[in-house]
Amino acid sequence: MILEILLVEDNPADAYLVTKALERWTTPYRLHTVGSAEDALDFINRHNGHSNAPRPHLTLLDLNLPKEPGFTVLKAIKNNPTLRNIAVIVMSSSIAEADLSQAFELHTNAYVAKPVNFATFERIFHSLEAFWRLDERFKM
Repeated sequence: MILEILLVEDNPADAYLVTKALERWTTPYRLHTVGSAEDALDFINRHNGHSNAPRPHLTLLDLNLPKEPGFTVLKAIKNNPTLRNIAVIVMSSSIAEADLSQAFELHTNAYVAKPVNFATFERIFHSLEAFWRLDERFKM
């Protein structure tokens, strides 16, 4: 089985870092990237040009998005019984206590402060892959 990952990130530089960090994975995955909360909800709900989109197993979610915050996506996923099994990892530059509290109140699976250097990004994604490799469905 292939791990379907949805990256919700409006900053091209951060999206690039995620892409590069994922390239070292041995777990089979497909990365889908959108740049707004609206596009993420369309992808997840298979609306507006995303009718054939796979249901993500994992969503990497930025909070600071244009128009609607990432919390909108998190709430939509975790409040919907057919979507709530999608793992959501908030990846944000914010380390504000209010953001962390709100993310966990909305049932995020994890909250990661975006690292300032690529080596730390790689370590985070190495740990993330190790976690997913525990799931028998994604072993090679």
